[in-house]
Amino acid sequence: GGNEGIFKSALQSSMMGQCNSQLHLLLPNALLQQALIPNGQLGEIANKCSIRIDLGQEVQPNLRQVTLSGGVAANAMASYFLQERALQWGGH
Repeated sequence: GGNEGIFKSALQSSMMGQCNSQLHLLLPNALLQQALIPNGQLGEIANKCSIRIDLGQEVQPNLRQVTLSGGVAANAMASYFLQERALQWGGH
């Protein structure tokens, strides 16, 4: 729809003239192991937003460091998509 065009436009403008940035997140380990990784959603988000997603160390209690690397707008969109998936997963 129309939002897809706006998203792609923002992504393109953020990729031009902006240095890569990193956004560090803590996500529940269960969310990663039960939903995001086996369903391929991390890769899907990384591809859609043209970023890299790296899994870091486990942090107590039951969290894991996740680093998003890409343009500022792309990282923000990926963070939004991760929140969306977390809400969908939490609703089950």
